[in-house]
Amino acid sequence: MKKCICFFILFLLTAVSAAFATDQKTVAEEQIKKKAAPLEQPAKEKLFLSTDYDYGWVHLGSQTGSWTVFTNTVAYEMNKFFTPYLEQNVLGRFGHIDYSTNVGSYLKFQDSSYIHSEIGFGENITYIYNFQATLEYVHKLIDKCFWLAGSKYLNYRAGSDVYIVYPGLIYYFGDSYITAFYDNSFTEGRGMAKWGSVKGNFALTDRLSAWLGAAYGQRMYDIELLPSSQQYGYIAFCGLNYKITEWLSAKSGFSYSREKPDFIKRSLEAGLTCKF
Repeated sequence: MKKCICFFILFLLTAVSAAFATDQKTVAEEQIKKKAAPLEQPAKEKLFLSTDYDYGWVHLGSQTGSWTVFTNTVAYEMNKFFTPYLEQNVLGRFGHIDYSTNVGSYLKFQDSSYIHSEIGFGENITYIYNFQATLEYVHKLIDKCFWLAGSKYLNYRAGSDVYIVYPGLIYYFGDSYITAFYDNSFTEGRGMAKWGSVKGNFALTDRLSAWLGAAYGQRMYDIELLPSSQQYGYIAFCGLNYKITEWLSAKSGFSYSREKPDFIKRSLEAGLTCKF
């Protein structure tokens, strides 16, 4: 019965997003919010379904409108070492809708280290990438502290490729964790940009957890294609995750972003996760 409920929820939300989607999180914002998944212990559930919808109100110079991103993810834990996943996105920006499909996996080792890899392809492209590849390696530094080395490559139709490298630290305590990253981005023909981010995820009760974080740096949205010294700003975000049942949880969040010279974004996020 719960499988039918999960698939019905995902189907309904996919239909809604296709009708109303209007944008994508930028590379920097996506990196900040999605990096460094916690090291989960093997569970009796093997199949994971999640859906996430982010709606943003955007002010860009004299232009105002909505950015949205709708994401569906399916992951299957084949054993305690290997978990592949498939992610599909409906993306929009000021009425232009793009799509992307990402395929990835987590390969875990007995010493608690793991490798996360992903490749993705854009469709109906207006502003997103043609192709992207991500590779991360996480290894224990000392006790509950881990270091991460990550890289990301993006190929755009305009011919301006982007390369990102990001070292970071992850500290676990109980069911909570804190991450810190320093990202270095190089855009062909336009040079370097840098930003830093901190994020915390805190277990408040057995059912309720909260996250909050912030980032500051250059060219985080890169909307107006200016030199990195003229495009710097910040992103602040927070949210709650509530376990409704043993197999269903819901989350909601808010973020606020600004970038010079004239960009403001306010976003609301909601999502569901099913596992069985």
